[in-house]
Amino acid sequence: MFKNYLFGLKRTNKNGNQIWICTHKLCNASIVMREGLIVKTSSIKSDGSHEFQHQRKLDANVYECIRSIKRRIDEDPATPVSVLYEQQVKKFRRENGAAGSVPVFDRVRSCLYEYRSSKHPPVPKSLSSIEVPYRLTRTLLDDRFLLNHNRTSMILTFSSLAAMKLLGNNEHWNADGTFRTAPRLFYQSFSIHVWDAYSMKSAIYAALPDKKENTYDNFLQDVILYANNYDIKLAPKTILIDFEVALYKSFSNSFPTAIIKGCQFHFSQNIWRQIKKKGLLKLSQGEDVRRQIANILMLPILPPDEINNAFCNIIEHLSNIHVKFLKLTNYILETYIEEPLYPRSFWNLFDLIGIRPKTNNHIEGYHGQLNSHCPTHPTIWSWIRYIQEAEESVMIRLEQEHEQQRTTRRKRLASVNNENILVQAKEDYLNGLLDLDGYQKRLRSLCYRYIHILDTSDKDDEDYEPKHS
Repeated sequence: MFKNYLFGLKRTNKNGNQIWICTHKLCNASIVMREGLIVKTSSIKSDGSHEFQHQRKLDANVYECIRSIKRRIDEDPATPVSVLYEQQVKKFRRENGAAGSVPVFDRVRSCLYEYRSSKHPPVPKSLSSIEVPYRLTRTLLDDRFLLNHNRTSMILTFSSLAAMKLLGNNEHWNADGTFRTAPRLFYQSFSIHVWDAYSMKSAIYAALPDKKENTYDNFLQDVILYANNYDIKLAPKTILIDFEVALYKSFSNSFPTAIIKGCQFHFSQNIWRQIKKKGLLKLSQGEDVRRQIANILMLPILPPDEINNAFCNIIEHLSNIHVKFLKLTNYILETYIEEPLYPRSFWNLFDLIGIRPKTNNHIEGYHGQLNSHCPTHPTIWSWIRYIQEAEESVMIRLEQEHEQQRTTRRKRLASVNNENILVQAKEDYLNGLLDLDGYQKRLRSLCYRYIHILDTSDKDDEDYEPKHS
């Protein structure tokens, strides 16, 4: 749009010049542009009017409607331009009673797409070709946001200085990745969150090309180096992560004094996946079987010296129900109990009951929120835009909580009650008021809840994991 006349893009020459022509069929007015600047005009008078006389101006409210579409393009880079056009025209109609004066989409299509191209660079076709535009390296308040673009490891890491200070000031961390909203070309979207006095908050965001130990090492070293440059000491006491051997080793090496633990819900997910993979789902519907599955899911919150005894009881009960369940119990023995893939000190959380949350469910909630606003495998530019918004939301919450001395994320009553049940059961067991059987009975309802969630979920994030890596 120039001087309130509409122009459409006719062609782009090899030298980069763009030829724009007036959208009026009988008008020969044209503009030549290069790199966003007007190089030449034709059949346009000094006052902006055209030599062929026709209606000069759009109504002010129509002009504002077109401008509002452009603003939406800035705000929602992942939403198709046609959708934004339709939404804003509907809004125009509600506000003005009719939309007949708004140019049809075909008349403004080239203008709107050209505007989007000028604001958002072409989507990279390979990891090595990524060049992050300056405005996407900054927070929405124009502070530094791109922590590091590691071109050797193909890692993009983002954090504001305020978020890094938040990470350094808190001793309980949670870390997890998600495949569903990993930007295209990348394997996973990874984040580190902290528990402060009020709630959990995301502090670090990264796009990772795989889930190899070396990649995690490079990512964490980038974070540590950035913190050191600003004299921020990262010394977490506990870190809760997913069940990945490479991730466990990397966090253990990078933070040797921290207690690294596996999330109980992820443990439960792993068990449920094995039940499905081994064809045991139909056999797992009865009450007796459900009780033993609940006992399995309870292993991470049992006293460590009771695990062997409890698991022997599980094997005995399940094998009496059906011999096929030995496939499941053998898997658990090999993976978690005898010469385990994951050491018992990693997946057992009894020592942290009452000290910190035992699951990454709050991160899952963050991922759920991200999934609801972000399409599956967005472009890298869209993904950065989403985490810019996430960073700003965290800073708003942080400021509100510190100013008002109250949480912005009130816990659900059921979660508070479940945590109280768990803490009290641990205390009663340690004081000799509960034996193993009594302890299990007290906590079994918490694990039945996990079974219900897992059994009614159509998909989990692993279904979105790239199959080529």
